[in-house]
Amino acid sequence: VIEARAVLVAVPPATAAKLDFTPVLPAALDRALGAWESGAVIKILVRYPRPFWRERDLSGMVMWRDLPGLFACDASKDPDHAALVVFAGGPLALRWHELGEADLRAQVTMRLVEALGPEAADSLDFSRRDWT
Repeated sequence: VIEARAVLVAVPPATAAKLDFTPVLPAALDRALGAWESGAVIKILVRYPRPFWRERDLSGMVMWRDLPGLFACDASKDPDHAALVVFAGGPLALRWHELGEADLRAQVTMRLVEALGPEAADSLDFSRRDWT
C-alpha cells in the first residue's frame, strides 16, 4: 500500500487497470484502461562498456526503413552505464518471438552493427522482455 497526495503511475495501461486506486479513478479512465489491448512487442536491453556511438556524434536512435517495427535508442544513464534499448513490434515481434536467445541476440546485434558500426557487437549484456 502506497499513500501519497499525488502519484505518477508509469506502467502499461493493462497493468494500471489491475491496480486498486483510492479514491477510485474516474469512470471513463477506468473503462479505457480495462479495454486496452497491447500489441506484440519485444523490449531488448543491450549494455556496453561505454556509449561508443556518442564518440561519433551519433544519438543512438535508429529506425530501420527495411524492417518496420524495429527501433533503438540510447538508454544510458551515464557514460559508465552505457546501453541501447531496442523495441521490436508488430509482425517482426511475432517472428522474433519464435527465436531462441542466441538467434535473437544475433539478429539484434547484426542490425545494430549495420547501423552503428562494429563496436555494437561488443556488448556486455543482453536481456529481453517479450510481451507478444
